[in-house]
Amino acid sequence: MAEGSNLISKFINVVRSNGGIRAVFWNYTRGIEPRQGQLVGEDDFGNKYYKNDKYFIGRNRWVIYNPKPRDPAFGRWQFDASQIPPEWHRWVHHMTDDPPSERPLPKQKFQLPHQPNYSGINRSYTPFSTTPTKVHAWKPASDE
Repeated sequence: MAEGSNLISKFINVVRSNGGIRAVFWNYTRGIEPRQGQLVGEDDFGNKYYKNDKYFIGRNRWVIYNPKPRDPAFGRWQFDASQIPPEWHRWVHHMTDDPPSERPLPKQKFQLPHQPNYSGINRSYTPFSTTPTKVHAWKPASDE
């Protein structure tokens, strides 16, 4: 009986930490797994990073993307892994143990501000050609 009540109390704590039963339901419909963890930091884009060392390695660090991104190219609830800046990517993927909120990386003078990948949306890069085409469309002769 004690194990069942322990599971129920854990479930209630996870639901509370994720914003209630309605928020857990909507997150499930969007493919977001409800988890409980310690807030480690937040990046410039509003993404929040969490950790819980009771979970398995590889699942113990995660990001909750900003549901209202600053960039209008990404709509509400459209997330892409390229929205994570490189310094936080290092921490989420266990390349370092220190999060950038505790030990920030030194800025290099050649380093540009982070931009997400815009492939597949309206701001994607489309190259244009300055050379004439080698294959031309066939134009039938007119009877004039």
